[in-house]
Amino acid sequence: YQNEWSESLANKRTIFVGNISHQRKGGVVLVEAIEILKKEYPKILVNYAGPEKDNNLKNYFSFDNYLLHYIKAKNLSENFKFLGQLDGEGMIKAFKEANVAVIPSLIENSPNTLAEAMIIGVPTVCAYSGGSPSMSEDEKEVLFYRAEDPVLLAYQIKRVLENHNLRKNLSTNAKQKARINHDPETNFKKLIEA
Repeated sequence: YQNEWSESLANKRTIFVGNISHQRKGGVVLVEAIEILKKEYPKILVNYAGPEKDNNLKNYFSFDNYLLHYIKAKNLSENFKFLGQLDGEGMIKAFKEANVAVIPSLIENSPNTLAEAMIIGVPTVCAYSGGSPSMSEDEKEVLFYRAEDPVLLAYQIKRVLENHNLRKNLSTNAKQKARINHDPETNFKKLIEA
């Protein structure tokens, strides 16, 4: 709650994505979107909270292993930086360093990563799935895309990367909405009332 995203501190053409260590989290769609974007932005970078890039994952058949091989097969190894498991401070740092946060989940309830991105005010592109649309308004606080559509995801990311006013408006509106939806005192009172 005390941290805010600032465009002046963000790294240009950097994306942050939380956990995509399961098929339902949309990692494959994100990889395909980055493959599209790389043609125009060769140095585009996705910072990914997950396994270390060079660690020996114990389960060869894990989705993490599949995703690492898929990224390599698409010639995108230089475009994905694996940050490892992040604590709260690490998540804040990763959000603040990004130009855009992406929540690519194919199936969701109410994603904590979306709430955190909105609280900090990082411009966000989010899959239209589960409870995400009830947390934010399209074109006002976030940009939505069809969860299975890498072309539309790439388009929405490009819009954020290219448009200063859009980044500013998404950030401002997301913070305002999050201050209401995720106000700790109000939510505590509602919990006690329930």
